[in-house]
Amino acid sequence: MTLVRRGKSKRWTWRFRHQKHGTNKVIYWALFEDKAQSAEFAGQVGLILDYSKSPRPMPPELAKWIAELDAAHLARLVSLGVKEAEEYSQTRVRPLRDLVALWRLSLENKGRGDQHVTDTVHRAAAVLDGIGATRLADITSDTVEAYLRKRRDDGLSAAGSNHLSQSIKQFVIWLHRTNRIAANPLSAISKQNERADPKHERRAATGEEVLALLKAAREGPSRFNCSGEERFWMYLVMWLIGARRRELASLTTGSFAWGDEPYGTFEAAYTKHGKRRTVPLADDAWTNVLRQWVSTQGNGPLFHVPHNTSKMIQADLVEAGVPYRDAQGRVFDFYALRVTFATDMARTTDFFILMKLLGHSSPSMTARYVRPSQDEMRRAIRKRKKKPPPDDSSTD
Repeated sequence: MTLVRRGKSKRWTWRFRHQKHGTNKVIYWALFEDKAQSAEFAGQVGLILDYSKSPRPMPPELAKWIAELDAAHLARLVSLGVKEAEEYSQTRVRPLRDLVALWRLSLENKGRGDQHVTDTVHRAAAVLDGIGATRLADITSDTVEAYLRKRRDDGLSAAGSNHLSQSIKQFVIWLHRTNRIAANPLSAISKQNERADPKHERRAATGEEVLALLKAAREGPSRFNCSGEERFWMYLVMWLIGARRRELASLTTGSFAWGDEPYGTFEAAYTKHGKRRTVPLADDAWTNVLRQWVSTQGNGPLFHVPHNTSKMIQADLVEAGVPYRDAQGRVFDFYALRVTFATDMARTTDFFILMKLLGHSSPSMTARYVRPSQDEMRRAIRKRKKKPPPDDSSTD
Protein backbone atom coordinates (compact mmCIF):
# COMPACT_ATOMS: atom_id res chain seq x y z
CA MET A 1 0.00 0.00 0.00
CA THR A 2 1.41 3.39 -1.01
CA LEU A 3 0.25 6.55 0.75
CA VAL A 4 1.74 9.87 -0.42
CA ARG A 5 1.12 13.57 -0.01
CA ARG A 6 0.67 15.38 -3.30
CA GLY A 7 1.74 18.97 -3.60
CA LYS A 8 0.73 21.18 -0.67
CA SER A 9 -2.27 19.03 0.32
CA LYS A 10 -2.51 18.00 3.95
CA ARG A 11 -4.47 14.89 3.01
CA TRP A 12 -2.88 11.55 2.30
CA THR A 13 -3.42 10.09 -1.16
CA TRP A 14 -3.58 6.38 -1.87
CA ARG A 15 -1.78 5.39 -5.04
CA PHE A 16 -2.53 1.95 -6.49
CA ARG A 17 -3.00 0.10 -9.74
CA HIS A 18 -6.43 -1.09 -10.83
CA GLN A 19 -7.42 -3.13 -13.85
CA LYS A 20 -10.75 -2.40 -15.51
CA HIS A 21 -11.87 -3.56 -18.96
CA GLY A 22 -8.40 -4.92 -19.68
CA THR A 23 -6.61 -1.65 -18.87
CA ASN A 24 -4.21 -1.38 -15.93
CA LYS A 25 -4.31 2.18 -14.62
CA VAL A 26 -2.65 4.05 -11.76
CA ILE A 27 -5.33 5.45 -9.45
CA TYR A 28 -4.84 8.39 -7.06
CA TRP A 29 -7.47 8.56 -4.31
CA ALA A 30 -7.37 11.51 -1.91
CA LEU A 31 -8.23 10.36 1.62
CA PHE A 32 -7.74 11.97 5.06
CA GLU A 33 -5.23 14.07 6.97
CA ASP A 34 -4.68 11.21 9.46
CA LYS A 35 -2.38 8.57 7.98
CA ALA A 36 -3.69 5.68 10.09
CA GLN A 37 -7.29 6.49 9.11
CA SER A 38 -6.24 6.68 5.46
CA ALA A 39 -4.45 3.32 5.68
CA GLU A 40 -7.49 1.68 7.27
CA PHE A 41 -9.79 3.10 4.58
CA ALA A 42 -7.46 1.94 1.79
CA GLY A 43 -7.34 -1.55 3.30
CA GLN A 44 -11.16 -1.79 3.27
CA VAL A 45 -11.34 -0.61 -0.33
CA GLY A 46 -8.66 -3.13 -1.30
CA LEU A 47 -10.78 -5.95 0.13
CA ILE A 48 -13.87 -4.64 -1.70
CA LEU A 49 -12.02 -4.51 -5.01
CA ASP A 50 -10.79 -8.09 -4.50
CA TYR A 51 -14.34 -9.32 -3.86
CA SER A 52 -15.71 -7.36 -6.83
CA LYS A 53 -13.32 -9.21 -9.16
CA SER A 54 -14.22 -12.65 -7.80
CA PRO A 55 -17.44 -14.74 -7.91
CA ARG A 56 -17.62 -14.65 -4.13
CA PRO A 57 -20.50 -12.64 -2.60
CA MET A 58 -19.65 -9.43 -0.82
CA PRO A 59 -19.57 -10.03 2.98
CA PRO A 60 -22.38 -8.20 4.85
CA GLU A 61 -19.92 -6.12 6.89
CA LEU A 62 -18.26 -4.81 3.73
CA ALA A 63 -21.65 -4.17 2.08
CA LYS A 64 -22.69 -2.17 5.14
CA TRP A 65 -19.42 -0.22 5.01
CA ILE A 66 -20.11 0.66 1.35
CA ALA A 67 -23.66 1.78 2.16
CA GLU A 68 -22.37 4.21 4.81
CA LEU A 69 -19.81 5.92 2.56
CA ASP A 70 -20.29 9.56 1.69
CA ALA A 71 -21.32 10.47 -1.85
CA ALA A 72 -17.80 11.32 -3.08
CA HIS A 73 -16.17 8.05 -1.98
CA LEU A 74 -19.20 6.04 -3.14
CA ALA A 75 -18.92 7.63 -6.58
CA ARG A 76 -15.24 6.68 -6.68
CA LEU A 77 -16.10 3.04 -6.02
CA VAL A 78 -18.73 3.20 -8.76
CA SER A 79 -16.07 4.45 -11.20
CA LEU A 80 -13.91 1.45 -10.27
CA GLY A 81 -16.71 -0.93 -11.30
CA VAL A 82 -17.93 -2.09 -7.87
CA LYS A 83 -21.49 -3.31 -8.53
CA GLU A 84 -22.67 -2.95 -4.93
CA ALA A 85 -21.56 0.68 -4.84
CA GLU A 86 -23.48 1.38 -8.04
CA GLU A 87 -26.66 -0.16 -6.55
CA TYR A 88 -26.40 1.92 -3.38
CA SER A 89 -25.67 5.04 -5.40
CA GLN A 90 -28.81 4.55 -7.49
CA THR A 91 -30.90 3.93 -4.38
CA ARG A 92 -29.68 7.10 -2.71
CA VAL A 93 -30.82 9.33 -5.52
CA ARG A 94 -34.13 7.52 -5.96
CA PRO A 95 -36.92 9.34 -4.09
CA LEU A 96 -38.35 7.50 -1.11
CA ARG A 97 -41.84 7.78 -2.57
CA ASP A 98 -40.68 5.70 -5.57
CA LEU A 99 -39.33 3.01 -3.25
CA VAL A 100 -42.61 2.97 -1.29
CA ALA A 101 -44.49 2.54 -4.59
CA LEU A 102 -42.25 -0.41 -5.55
CA TRP A 103 -42.78 -1.96 -2.11
CA ARG A 104 -46.55 -1.60 -2.49
CA LEU A 105 -46.35 -3.38 -5.84
CA SER A 106 -44.36 -6.18 -4.17
CA LEU A 107 -47.09 -6.59 -1.51
CA GLU A 108 -49.81 -6.67 -4.15
CA ASN A 109 -47.92 -9.28 -6.17
CA LYS A 110 -47.90 -11.54 -3.11
CA GLY A 111 -51.69 -11.67 -3.22
CA ARG A 112 -52.25 -9.58 -0.10
CA GLY A 113 -55.70 -8.03 0.14
CA ASP A 114 -56.20 -4.49 -1.14
CA GLN A 115 -57.23 -3.18 2.28
CA HIS A 116 -54.26 -4.84 4.01
CA VAL A 117 -51.83 -3.37 1.47
CA THR A 118 -53.40 0.09 1.73
CA ASP A 119 -53.32 0.08 5.54
CA THR A 120 -49.73 -1.20 5.73
CA VAL A 121 -48.36 1.29 3.19
CA HIS A 122 -50.39 4.14 4.74
CA ARG A 123 -48.87 3.48 8.19
CA ALA A 124 -45.31 3.19 6.87
CA ALA A 125 -45.74 6.43 4.90
CA ALA A 126 -47.04 8.14 8.05
CA VAL A 127 -43.84 7.19 9.89
CA LEU A 128 -41.64 8.39 7.01
CA ASP A 129 -43.49 11.72 6.97
CA GLY A 130 -43.34 11.93 10.75
CA ILE A 131 -39.54 11.56 10.90
CA GLY A 132 -39.08 13.88 7.92
CA ALA A 133 -37.26 11.21 5.90
CA THR A 134 -36.06 12.30 2.48
CA ARG A 135 -33.37 9.63 2.01
CA LEU A 136 -32.72 6.12 3.27
CA ALA A 137 -30.09 7.30 5.74
CA ASP A 138 -32.83 9.21 7.62
CA ILE A 139 -34.51 5.92 8.62
CA THR A 140 -32.80 5.03 11.90
CA SER A 141 -33.95 3.38 15.11
CA ASP A 142 -33.44 6.68 16.96
CA THR A 143 -35.65 8.74 14.65
CA VAL A 144 -38.39 6.11 14.41
CA GLU A 145 -38.46 5.42 18.16
CA ALA A 146 -38.60 9.16 18.90
CA TYR A 147 -41.56 9.56 16.52
CA LEU A 148 -43.43 6.59 18.01
CA ARG A 149 -42.77 7.85 21.54
CA LYS A 150 -44.19 11.27 20.64
CA ARG A 151 -47.29 9.67 19.12
CA ARG A 152 -47.84 7.64 22.32
CA ASP A 153 -47.38 10.79 24.42
CA ASP A 154 -50.07 12.42 22.26
CA GLY A 155 -52.52 9.60 23.06
CA LEU A 156 -51.74 6.81 20.58
CA SER A 157 -52.32 3.39 22.14
CA ALA A 158 -49.64 0.72 22.45
CA ALA A 159 -51.48 -1.30 19.80
CA GLY A 160 -51.53 1.67 17.43
CA SER A 161 -47.83 2.24 18.02
CA ASN A 162 -47.12 -1.41 17.27
CA HIS A 163 -49.08 -1.20 14.01
CA LEU A 164 -46.96 1.76 12.87
CA SER A 165 -43.75 0.05 13.99
CA GLN A 166 -44.62 -3.19 12.23
CA SER A 167 -45.42 -1.42 8.96
CA ILE A 168 -42.24 0.65 8.78
CA LYS A 169 -40.21 -2.43 9.75
CA GLN A 170 -41.84 -4.37 6.90
CA PHE A 171 -40.74 -1.63 4.50
CA VAL A 172 -37.17 -1.69 5.81
CA ILE A 173 -37.00 -5.50 5.66
CA TRP A 174 -38.05 -5.28 2.00
CA LEU A 175 -35.32 -2.68 1.38
CA HIS A 176 -32.76 -5.00 2.96
CA ARG A 177 -33.98 -8.12 1.17
CA THR A 178 -33.81 -6.34 -2.20
CA ASN A 179 -30.25 -5.10 -1.47
CA ARG A 180 -31.23 -1.44 -1.29
CA ILE A 181 -29.70 -1.11 2.16
CA ALA A 182 -26.83 -3.06 3.69
CA ALA A 183 -28.46 -3.78 7.06
CA ASN A 184 -31.80 -3.39 8.84
CA PRO A 185 -31.54 -0.23 10.97
CA LEU A 186 -34.79 -0.97 12.84
CA SER A 187 -34.06 -4.50 14.04
CA ALA A 188 -33.56 -3.32 17.63
CA ILE A 189 -37.01 -1.70 17.93
CA SER A 190 -39.23 -3.83 20.17
CA LYS A 191 -43.02 -4.02 20.50
CA GLN A 192 -44.94 -2.15 23.17
CA ASN A 193 -46.78 -4.18 25.78
CA GLU A 194 -50.39 -3.79 24.70
CA ARG A 195 -51.77 -5.49 27.81
CA ALA A 196 -50.09 -2.93 30.06
CA ASP A 197 -51.57 -0.01 28.11
CA PRO A 198 -54.53 1.35 30.11
CA LYS A 199 -55.76 3.75 27.42
CA HIS A 200 -57.53 1.39 25.05
CA GLU A 201 -58.73 -1.71 26.84
CA ARG A 202 -61.91 -2.64 25.01
CA ARG A 203 -65.14 -3.73 26.62
CA ALA A 204 -67.99 -5.91 25.47
CA ALA A 205 -71.13 -3.87 24.88
CA THR A 206 -74.51 -4.91 26.25
CA GLY A 207 -77.35 -5.82 23.90
CA GLU A 208 -79.13 -2.57 24.79
CA GLU A 209 -76.02 -0.53 23.91
CA VAL A 210 -75.64 -2.23 20.53
CA LEU A 211 -79.30 -1.61 19.66
CA ALA A 212 -78.97 2.06 20.67
CA LEU A 213 -75.84 2.38 18.49
CA LEU A 214 -77.57 0.82 15.49
CA LYS A 215 -80.56 3.16 15.86
CA ALA A 216 -78.36 6.26 16.22
CA ALA A 217 -76.26 5.30 13.18
CA ARG A 218 -79.28 4.71 10.95
CA GLU A 219 -80.88 8.01 11.91
CA GLY A 220 -77.63 9.98 11.90
CA PRO A 221 -75.97 12.12 9.23
CA SER A 222 -73.15 11.06 6.92
CA ARG A 223 -69.80 10.75 8.69
CA PHE A 224 -66.39 10.29 7.04
CA ASN A 225 -68.09 9.82 3.64
CA CYS A 226 -70.15 7.00 5.13
CA SER A 227 -73.96 7.32 5.26
CA GLY A 228 -75.95 6.49 8.37
CA GLU A 229 -77.56 3.53 6.58
CA GLU A 230 -74.17 2.10 5.60
CA ARG A 231 -72.88 2.52 9.17
CA PHE A 232 -75.95 0.67 10.47
CA TRP A 233 -75.18 -2.38 8.33
CA MET A 234 -71.45 -2.12 9.01
CA TYR A 235 -71.97 -2.22 12.78
CA LEU A 236 -74.57 -4.97 12.45
CA VAL A 237 -72.26 -7.30 10.50
CA MET A 238 -69.40 -6.66 12.95
CA TRP A 239 -71.74 -7.62 15.79
CA LEU A 240 -73.27 -10.67 14.07
CA ILE A 241 -70.13 -12.39 12.76
CA GLY A 242 -67.18 -10.74 14.56
CA ALA A 243 -65.40 -9.52 11.42
CA ARG A 244 -62.04 -7.79 11.42
CA ARG A 245 -61.89 -4.39 9.76
CA ARG A 246 -60.29 -5.51 6.50
CA GLU A 247 -62.46 -8.64 6.41
CA LEU A 248 -65.49 -6.37 6.64
CA ALA A 249 -64.17 -4.27 3.74
CA SER A 250 -63.78 -7.40 1.59
CA LEU A 251 -67.42 -8.54 1.82
CA THR A 252 -69.56 -8.66 -1.33
CA THR A 253 -72.96 -10.16 -2.07
CA GLY A 254 -71.13 -13.34 -3.09
CA SER A 255 -69.58 -13.64 0.38
CA PHE A 256 -72.86 -14.95 1.82
CA ALA A 257 -74.72 -18.21 1.29
CA TRP A 258 -78.42 -18.18 2.20
CA GLY A 259 -79.47 -21.83 2.22
CA ASP A 260 -80.84 -23.84 5.11
CA GLU A 261 -77.57 -23.19 6.96
CA PRO A 262 -76.53 -19.61 6.08
CA TYR A 263 -72.93 -18.45 6.48
CA GLY A 264 -70.51 -15.70 5.53
CA THR A 265 -67.05 -16.27 4.04
CA PHE A 266 -63.85 -14.22 4.25
CA GLU A 267 -61.40 -15.04 1.48
CA ALA A 268 -57.80 -15.93 2.38
CA ALA A 269 -56.38 -12.72 0.89
CA TYR A 270 -58.22 -10.66 3.53
CA THR A 271 -57.85 -12.71 6.70
CA LYS A 272 -55.08 -12.13 9.19
CA HIS A 273 -53.43 -15.53 8.75
CA GLY A 274 -54.05 -15.94 5.03
CA LYS A 275 -56.62 -18.74 5.44
CA ARG A 276 -60.17 -18.77 4.14
CA ARG A 277 -62.60 -18.36 7.05
CA THR A 278 -66.28 -19.26 7.16
CA VAL A 279 -68.63 -18.06 9.92
CA PRO A 280 -72.11 -19.63 10.26
CA LEU A 281 -75.06 -17.29 10.70
CA ALA A 282 -77.85 -17.91 13.19
CA ASP A 283 -81.25 -18.78 11.74
CA ASP A 284 -82.99 -15.82 13.38
CA ALA A 285 -84.64 -12.48 12.66
CA TRP A 286 -81.34 -10.57 12.42
CA THR A 287 -80.04 -12.94 9.74
CA ASN A 288 -83.29 -12.54 7.78
CA VAL A 289 -82.91 -8.74 7.98
CA LEU A 290 -79.32 -9.03 6.74
CA ARG A 291 -80.35 -11.42 3.95
CA GLN A 292 -82.96 -8.98 2.65
CA TRP A 293 -80.50 -6.09 2.59
CA VAL A 294 -77.66 -8.00 0.92
CA SER A 295 -80.03 -9.18 -1.82
CA THR A 296 -80.66 -5.54 -2.79
CA GLN A 297 -76.98 -4.68 -3.21
CA GLY A 298 -75.16 -4.74 -6.53
CA ASN A 299 -71.69 -6.00 -7.44
CA GLY A 300 -68.60 -4.77 -5.65
CA PRO A 301 -67.82 -4.31 -1.94
CA LEU A 302 -70.75 -3.97 0.42
CA PHE A 303 -68.87 -1.45 2.56
CA HIS A 304 -66.37 1.34 2.07
CA VAL A 305 -64.77 1.30 5.52
CA PRO A 306 -63.16 4.67 6.38
CA HIS A 307 -59.73 4.85 8.01
CA ASN A 308 -60.93 6.73 11.08
CA THR A 309 -63.51 4.24 12.34
CA SER A 310 -62.80 5.18 15.96
CA LYS A 311 -63.97 8.80 15.59
CA MET A 312 -66.86 7.63 13.43
CA ILE A 313 -68.29 5.29 16.06
CA GLN A 314 -67.59 7.75 18.88
CA ALA A 315 -69.85 10.30 17.18
CA ASP A 316 -72.61 7.69 16.85
CA LEU A 317 -72.18 6.67 20.49
CA VAL A 318 -72.72 10.28 21.59
CA GLU A 319 -76.00 10.36 19.63
CA ALA A 320 -76.97 6.99 21.13
CA GLY A 321 -76.27 8.13 24.69
CA VAL A 322 -73.81 5.26 25.16
CA PRO A 323 -70.54 6.05 26.99
CA TYR A 324 -67.38 5.55 24.98
CA ARG A 325 -65.44 4.77 28.18
CA ASP A 326 -67.01 2.92 31.11
CA ALA A 327 -66.35 3.21 34.85
CA GLN A 328 -63.38 0.82 34.58
CA GLY A 329 -61.84 2.92 31.78
CA ARG A 330 -62.62 0.36 29.06
CA VAL A 331 -63.62 1.72 25.67
CA PHE A 332 -66.34 0.95 23.17
CA ASP A 333 -64.61 1.56 19.82
CA PHE A 334 -65.21 0.06 16.38
CA TYR A 335 -63.26 -3.12 17.17
CA ALA A 336 -65.19 -3.56 20.43
CA LEU A 337 -68.05 -4.94 18.31
CA ARG A 338 -65.79 -7.94 17.55
CA VAL A 339 -65.00 -8.19 21.27
CA THR A 340 -68.75 -8.13 21.94
CA PHE A 341 -69.29 -10.97 19.47
CA ALA A 342 -66.55 -13.02 21.18
CA THR A 343 -67.86 -12.35 24.69
CA ASP A 344 -71.47 -13.16 23.75
CA MET A 345 -70.42 -16.41 22.07
CA ALA A 346 -68.17 -17.43 25.00
CA ARG A 347 -71.22 -17.64 27.28
CA THR A 348 -72.66 -20.61 25.35
CA THR A 349 -69.83 -21.88 23.09
CA ASP A 350 -66.96 -24.30 23.54
CA PHE A 351 -63.72 -22.32 23.78
CA PHE A 352 -62.00 -23.99 20.83
CA ILE A 353 -65.06 -23.50 18.62
CA LEU A 354 -64.93 -19.82 19.55
CA MET A 355 -61.25 -19.75 18.58
CA LYS A 356 -62.17 -21.02 15.10
CA LEU A 357 -65.08 -18.59 14.76
CA LEU A 358 -62.73 -15.68 15.48
CA GLY A 359 -60.08 -16.97 13.10
CA HIS A 360 -57.40 -17.26 15.79
CA SER A 361 -54.48 -19.67 15.72
CA SER A 362 -53.91 -19.78 19.48
CA PRO A 363 -56.19 -20.01 22.55
CA SER A 364 -54.24 -17.23 24.26
CA MET A 365 -55.32 -14.75 21.61
CA THR A 366 -58.97 -15.80 21.94
CA ALA A 367 -58.79 -15.39 25.71
CA ARG A 368 -57.90 -11.71 25.20
CA TYR A 369 -61.21 -11.13 23.41
CA VAL A 370 -63.53 -12.42 26.11
CA ARG A 371 -64.45 -9.53 28.42
CA PRO A 372 -67.00 -10.52 31.09
CA SER A 373 -68.65 -7.67 32.97
CA GLN A 374 -68.18 -7.00 36.69
CA ASP A 375 -71.72 -8.24 37.34
CA GLU A 376 -71.02 -11.51 35.52
CA MET A 377 -67.84 -12.08 37.50
CA ARG A 378 -69.67 -11.26 40.74
CA ARG A 379 -72.44 -13.75 39.92
CA ALA A 380 -69.83 -16.39 39.11
CA ILE A 381 -68.18 -15.89 42.48
CA ARG A 382 -71.54 -16.22 44.24
CA LYS A 383 -72.27 -19.49 42.44
CA ARG A 384 -68.99 -21.00 43.57
CA LYS A 385 -69.69 -23.90 45.91
CA LYS A 386 -67.49 -23.95 49.02
CA LYS A 387 -67.62 -25.94 52.21
CA PRO A 388 -68.90 -23.89 55.17
CA PRO A 389 -66.29 -22.75 57.69
CA PRO A 390 -65.78 -24.94 60.79
CA ASP A 391 -67.48 -23.91 64.01
CA ASP A 392 -64.21 -22.77 65.61
CA SER A 393 -63.29 -20.41 62.75
CA SER A 394 -65.01 -17.38 64.35
CA THR A 395 -62.72 -14.45 65.17
CA ASP A 396 -64.70 -13.69 68.34
